[in-house]
Amino acid sequence: VRFKNKRANKVALNRLEKAEEHRKANEQTKFYEETSKAVWLYLSDKLNIPLATLSKEMAGTLLRKREISQDIIDEVYLITDECELALYSPDAGDFKMNQIYSDSLKIIGTLEDKLES
Repeated sequence: VRFKNKRANKVALNRLEKAEEHRKANEQTKFYEETSKAVWLYLSDKLNIPLATLSKEMAGTLLRKREISQDIIDEVYLITDECELALYSPDAGDFKMNQIYSDSLKIIGTLEDKLES
């Protein structure tokens, strides 16, 4: 558990690097898949939730228990919702990959600071 918790940030940042490569290549589906995985796997590892049982509700509950503000939790939800919408919507071309990428980097950094203290 401690190992997964310590490596969560590194794994998430590696996935976001891959997402950035897909963004530059304009590979939208791969970009959103990697970004979504980066956030979900980070939460799974950091909050010690098995991936098979991970849900927004469970993640939100555990983040609130760790005194993470609702604004930050809402931002996590926004990122994951936009990734899901882009992946499963017939009109995914309207989404802004640059914004999602920078928001994902920002939220993982914020969570890392808050969850480590």
